[in-house]
Amino acid sequence: MAEPTRYTPELVEEYRQKGYWTATTPVDVWDGNARDHPGREAVADPERRLTWAQAKEAIDRLALGLLELGFHRDDMLVSQLPNCVELCLLRVATEKAGILFLPANRLLRDREMEYILGHTRAVGVVIPWKFR
Repeated sequence: MAEPTRYTPELVEEYRQKGYWTATTPVDVWDGNARDHPGREAVADPERRLTWAQAKEAIDRLALGLLELGFHRDDMLVSQLPNCVELCLLRVATEKAGILFLPANRLLRDREMEYILGHTRAVGVVIPWKFR
C-alpha cells in the first residue's frame, strides 16, 4: 500500500486553483490521442511501432490483465525492462489500473533489487524474457 505524501488535499486544491496542476493525467492524454489520432504513430522502438489506437488497446488489455492477476490499487510493481515499447505501455497501464509503478535500472544486481523490493514492498516484478 502506498505511503502518504506531503501533498495534502488542501495543497492539491491550492495548486489546481493557481494553475500549477490540472486534473489531466497521462492516461487522459493517451486516451485522447487514441480518440483524436488513432492512425498516427504513438510509440516505437527498433522492434515495434504502434499507432495510438493499437497502443490504447494494448494498454487497456495490460491494465485488465494486471487486475485479473490480483494486483490492487496502490500495489507496487517494479520493472527492469529496457527502454522499449513494452515499458512505455506498462507505465501507462499501471496508472490506468491504479497500480504504482517503479522502473528500475536493468543493470541492477541481486542485492540492489533486494533492497528496492524490500523497501517498496513490491508485489510484482516485470523483467524481460531475454535481453540482447
